[in-house]
Amino acid sequence: TKRKRGENGMDWKITSIDEYTDIDEHGKLVRGKRVRFTVNGGRHTLNISMPDFDKNKTYSLVEKEARKINEAYGKK
Repeated sequence: TKRKRGENGMDWKITSIDEYTDIDEHGKLVRGKRVRFTVNGGRHTLNISMPDFDKNKTYSLVEKEARKINEAYGKK
């Protein structure tokens, strides 16, 4: 797992990646990756589509989400 210390002291890391299947609102079977990660010690989950996962976008998508979480909850 990668650990990264971002701006404003944000500390995040990916803790696990698991495959999932689900049925969307149109009854279509969808596959993706469920990424579990921590931001400043808090646990979070992000579902990533297989096309995005296959294009190696996982790290950048999780980092973007971690920044949003840090912005919303990190400031005291």
